[in-house]
Amino acid sequence: MKFLMTNCVMRFYRRIKLTLRKREAFGLITFVCIVLLNILLITGHLRQQSREVYPYGSSHTRKNFIHSGGQFTMTYNQSSLTIKDVPESFKSSAVLKNSSDDVTGRQFEGNQTHNTQSVLVLTSVGRSGSSFLGELLASQGHNLYIYEPVRILKKSDQNEENVRAEILRNFLCNLREDLLGVGKSPSVSIKHPYTYGKTKGDVVLSRIIDYCKMEPLRIIKTIRTRLAWMKPLLDDKYLNLKVIHLVRDPRGSSLSITKVEWTLTTETICSRILEDLEQRREMEQLYPDKYYFLKYEDLCRDPYGRTRDVFRFLKRDTSNEAQRGNASRVGKFHSSVGDFDNNNERYKKNDAGSFNDLPEGVLNYLQSHTHVNILTEKTPWTTVRDTRGIYQKWRQSVTQEQLTDIETHCRGVLHILNHKIFGSVKIARNMSVSLNDENL
Repeated sequence: MKFLMTNCVMRFYRRIKLTLRKREAFGLITFVCIVLLNILLITGHLRQQSREVYPYGSSHTRKNFIHSGGQFTMTYNQSSLTIKDVPESFKSSAVLKNSSDDVTGRQFEGNQTHNTQSVLVLTSVGRSGSSFLGELLASQGHNLYIYEPVRILKKSDQNEENVRAEILRNFLCNLREDLLGVGKSPSVSIKHPYTYGKTKGDVVLSRIIDYCKMEPLRIIKTIRTRLAWMKPLLDDKYLNLKVIHLVRDPRGSSLSITKVEWTLTTETICSRILEDLEQRREMEQLYPDKYYFLKYEDLCRDPYGRTRDVFRFLKRDTSNEAQRGNASRVGKFHSSVGDFDNNNERYKKNDAGSFNDLPEGVLNYLQSHTHVNILTEKTPWTTVRDTRGIYQKWRQSVTQEQLTDIETHCRGVLHILNHKIFGSVKIARNMSVSLNDENL
């Protein structure tokens, strides 16, 4: 009897033990499934987060890719990174020294190996096409585009030293919180997939800074910087800076400035344009692979061809510039509007067909921003234009008083640009008269 009872107890114990083991196994399996499911969800979220669509038609996924500045690789959550090899002159710069956000010491998650390229789109005054050109460059993707960072400085503080320090600060990704509050949304001043379509409360400055450091290309567009002020930055190899100097006929800029009610006198407009134009020859001699001169009128008449020239300039290697010395490219990329007067057929309908070497995002941008009827333009702030018609639109609206005033103050500028001085609105309105002065 005792044996039978013992045997029953043992069987009961074994069944309970087996049941517990099954439950433990079931619980373990359930736990493992939950963990795997979470891993899959997190991985999918990171993949989605790592793929950002650029507002101008290009997209990218954070993987290995080749850029003109070198190979760029990004791996998340592996190590901390700091900006290294910053010249002592940069570290001691007042704008960095007094900053609470030290550029040279900031750490962020990720692992990057790339040669960052900095591009400055500079024009002497507003209403000259610099917003269009800046967006055009940004449309290729893999970049962070900063729009007019100098404007957060007081006008009284916008001198050579402060402006240069502010440009440097932004190229080194030491961005100011104030930039996020300029305009209706953060993407007005800082254009990147992370900021696009978001409000100020939706973005975090530190993350924008991280993206800035990750991207292989940083673009700044400014109308508040004199060309000569950028020479120290062009001399610095670490910054790897290239400048695109955009100039528009002052008659077109002046009338557009009047339309948007900016308080700039004709004399101020012309003096700023002339000051920068007088630096052009020296810049071409000193920095043949870092400085590019571009006329707005040329870009409008031949948007695809000029864009190709710009991208070839950006891809040009600057490592051997010192050995070339003063091998100037003066006039190599500059051509007058008149060069295209008898060569319009190749640019009429299928513009993109012969320019497949341009990035897809750039072609998409050109297609969507340069073929719009003038009558459909609803705001002077848009970058969507009928580019071949817009650059001479001022000739149909300028008054005799305005024409006389601008041509009097801007005679030197017009001469350097090789543009005709019309003298009377009757001649200006005659579109058969070329804008280019064939006598110069």
